[in-house]
Amino acid sequence: MRTFITAFLLCFLTHFANSQERLTSLKTKLLEADTVLIVSHQQTHGIVIRDEKTGKDIPLPKLVTNTRPNREIIYEERVITDTALHRLTQILTRPFEDTEIEKMMCFMPHHAILIIKNNKTSFIDICFGCLGIETSQNIKMTANDIDKRKWTELEAFFLQQNIKYKLVEESEEE
Repeated sequence: MRTFITAFLLCFLTHFANSQERLTSLKTKLLEADTVLIVSHQQTHGIVIRDEKTGKDIPLPKLVTNTRPNREIIYEERVITDTALHRLTQILTRPFEDTEIEKMMCFMPHHAILIIKNNKTSFIDICFGCLGIETSQNIKMTANDIDKRKWTELEAFFLQQNIKYKLVEESEEE
């Protein structure tokens, strides 16, 4: 039994340390970025569109093309600076507090955080519907780093910055 408890604690502490390292790296990326944007965008994952004539799948658009934001698919965009940047950093890098992880599987993202440094764009593509994310390779964050409180705060942050697409019911927008 003692071996089991030791192994469990070792795994837990290793996961916690790795999570903290990833979040510290994200904090550095956010605070040292040339520009941080939050955006709403066309769907980039989760459905298949088939060409009726050829029967071939039509790929969904990419959020980032040639290291730059794909502006053709962005509906709303806000540059995040100063106080708002520090608030976003606080939300994303606060330690995980939940005791369990909830996951759904739709992953149809319509929101993102774009971090631009030296004309190269890193991203966190966000699905508030299933509480899932996808990141660029240089951001080592997973949905397991985001607890219920972070999801709530992150969605509220987007709304405070007047990013409403797919966050506010159409009848509420009128």
